[in-house]
Amino acid sequence: MLLALVLADAGEGSLIYNIHKFGGYSTLALSLANTALGWKILNDYENGKNPGDNLIKAHRLLGYTTLTFATTTTVLGYVNFWKMRKEEVGRKKRLIHGVISTFTTASFLTAGFLARRGDYKNHRTAAILATGGTLATVFWIIW
Repeated sequence: MLLALVLADAGEGSLIYNIHKFGGYSTLALSLANTALGWKILNDYENGKNPGDNLIKAHRLLGYTTLTFATTTTVLGYVNFWKMRKEEVGRKKRLIHGVISTFTTASFLTAGFLARRGDYKNHRTAAILATGGTLATVFWIIW
């Protein structure tokens, strides 16, 4: 797999670029869906209701899936960025996109770590930052 990434073509229209692009949009959709589930769970707890094991399991599974997509997309973005490092056109935009994407993936990792520790207040903050970062990176690159 690593050899395929090293030898693969990069740039707009390449396989790495297209997977990275699709992964970014997918991460955004997964993140928004998981945020909605998280708010449902939080609202249930705040209203004295039990959200149910299935809802919590779905939130956890969607969280792992979102983290996987975010990490894969970020790694492919690094590969693409490295392969296009000598191309002047759009370099600043790609760099800012990469910084936001790295922050977002780190926020997803932090959110998962905090949830595993039972620190749900900070988990929510990290998850909101991750979802916001996903929105920011997708809209930054579209703009």
